[in-house]
Amino acid sequence: MVAITLDPTKMTGNEHSFNPSGHVVKAYSEADVFSIAGAASVALGSVKGSGGFGFGFAWNEVDNDTKAHIANSTLDYASALTVTADNDSTIQTVSAAIGVSQSLKASGAITGTASVNFVDNMTEAKVVGSNLGSDGNSAGITRVTAHDNASIRSISGSVSVAFSGAGPSLGFGVATAYNAIGSRTDHGVNATIDSSNLYVDELYVGSNGNQLIESLAATAAIAISATSSLSIAGAVTINDIVNQNVNSSITNGSSVV
Repeated sequence: MVAITLDPTKMTGNEHSFNPSGHVVKAYSEADVFSIAGAASVALGSVKGSGGFGFGFAWNEVDNDTKAHIANSTLDYASALTVTADNDSTIQTVSAAIGVSQSLKASGAITGTASVNFVDNMTEAKVVGSNLGSDGNSAGITRVTAHDNASIRSISGSVSVAFSGAGPSLGFGVATAYNAIGSRTDHGVNATIDSSNLYVDELYVGSNGNQLIESLAATAAIAISATSSLSIAGAVTINDIVNQNVNSSITNGSSVV
C-alpha cells in the first residue's frame, strides 16, 4: 500500500514535494511480476512399460492500494496544485510441461499446466475536508487525478509424447489458465473532492483505468504404437475483467468557485 496524506497533524508516505513553481502531492506504485513454472519427465528404453508425468503450476497476484490525499487542510497558492495517484501493475507468467515415454510394450505420457493470476488495485486521489484558496484570493490551477494501468500476460502449454513398439500407448496433455482483474475485491480508480471548498482559477478532476489481459493456452499429445494408441489434448483459458469502478466526483456539499 502506498498512501500520501497532507494533513496538519499527520503526513505519511515517502514521495511528496512542494516547490515554488507548483505543488504536488503524489503517490506512485509499480508492481512487476514475472514467473516461470516448468516440468519435464522422460522415461526411455523399458522393455516392459514406461510412463512420463509432468505438471507445471503458477500462481501470481498483485493487490495494491495507492492513495494521495489532502485532508483537513487550508491552502493558499498562486501557482498550480496537483494531487495524483498512479498505479502500474503487470503480471507476466509462463508455465510449461513436457512428458516423453518410450517402451517396447505399454507406454504413457501425461502432462498438464495451470496458471492462475489476479490483479486487484485501489487507486485514489482525494481532497477531503479542506479549503483551497479563499473568497477574494483564488488559488491557481488545481488538478486531482487518479490513473491505473493493470495487465496480465500468460502462456500455458504442455506436450505429451508416447511411443510403444508392441503394446498400447497413451498421450494426454492439458493446459489451463485463469486470469482476472478485479474478481477478488473491487478494482477501483477514484478522483474525488469531498466536503471541501475550492476557490480556484481552474479545476480538473479526472480518473482513468486501463486494463489488459492477453492469454494463450496450448497443448499437444502424440501417441504412437504398432497395436493401439490414444492421444487426448485440451486447452482452456478463462479471462475476467470485472468490478471495475472508475469514478470522478465532487461530493458532500463541496463548493467550487
